[in-house]
Amino acid sequence: MTLYKNPYFTLFYAICDTIESLEELMQSENLPETARQTIQAEIDRLKASQQEAEELLIAD
Repeated sequence: MTLYKNPYFTLFYAICDTIESLEELMQSENLPETARQTIQAEIDRLKASQQEAEELLIAD
């Protein structure tokens, strides 16, 4: 693996941590439905971005 790719792993770990934090936040019973929908949309967007980036790195 070339050195320029190492920062991407740092980014992937940060994305994973953010997704986990958002999923934990979703467990809150006091979370309004509009906030829940927004958070879920952001979780989905982050997961899709992460998957696309991983596929681009693998294809490289």
